[in-house]
Amino acid sequence: MDNLLVISSSNTIVNFGLITFLTTIIVEVMKSVLPKKFPTQLLTILVSLFLTICIVVNSSGLSFNSIVSGIVIGFVISFISMNGFDAFKNIYSRFNIEDKGSDNDGSDDS
Repeated sequence: MDNLLVISSSNTIVNFGLITFLTTIIVEVMKSVLPKKFPTQLLTILVSLFLTICIVVNSSGLSFNSIVSGIVIGFVISFISMNGFDAFKNIYSRFNIEDKGSDNDGSDDS
């Protein structure tokens, strides 16, 4: 039973990554086609919702639960697509353990 949970979790993470990657690629291509005034964040939300709902309905069938879960997952995917790298960079910089040189800067003031 534990192995099934691990496999299911890893498949879910891979699927999130693939959908996020597809969303990012489609948004970048659509940005070059659409007018410059069209908001990129709105485009990202629309593309991620469309992709996610299509994938969820295709894999689990057309039902109210699959559509609602596709919408919820679509917003998560759009958030990851819009803010994923910036959030990752902020978290990395917060927990990066490097000597900033604030106490010992190599100069001798005495």
